[in-house]
Amino acid sequence: MPYTYRLAPAECMIRCNLTGPYDIRETQQLFRDLCAGGRCPEGWGVLVDVTTREGAPTSEGIASLMMTLEALSSRLTGRIGFVTGAPAQFGMARMLEIRAEMAGLALRAFMNEPDALAWIREVGPPAFSARGEPPFPSDPGAPGRGDRAELAEGTGDQSSGRSPFPRTSAPADGSSSR
Repeated sequence: MPYTYRLAPAECMIRCNLTGPYDIRETQQLFRDLCAGGRCPEGWGVLVDVTTREGAPTSEGIASLMMTLEALSSRLTGRIGFVTGAPAQFGMARMLEIRAEMAGLALRAFMNEPDALAWIREVGPPAFSARGEPPFPSDPGAPGRGDRAELAEGTGDQSSGRSPFPRTSAPADGSSSR
């Protein structure tokens, strides 16, 4: 599978892993999946590991991913950390980081997981319930607490190819369209 994710309630985080040849559509679908059905609880961090991904996104791919992230920004309220493996991946993730900052999203690129985790955790986890339990996604159709495996993990598989989205650029004055 090109991507997997799992909820890590003890960390108030979602851990994602993208593998195989780089396809921006898979990264976009990952974030759509995380935001669907309340899977991304408010304030939870998202750790995206692309260290085993082959290649790097294009600048057009970064622009396309940014459009997706902006559209989902009301559901992505925690910090998002991308862990990269190759210098080219890191450079493109830094480009995404700059665009995300202009759009008001908390997203950063890292060369290793410990640094990404430290940054994601800096703001602290969201409030815990009165019973000391971390918040879980609120989905009336979700399985009970004992059946979290179905809700807590996911995979995706998209066919490979170039991004169908046109190239976009940020306004010269640094403002965003939001």
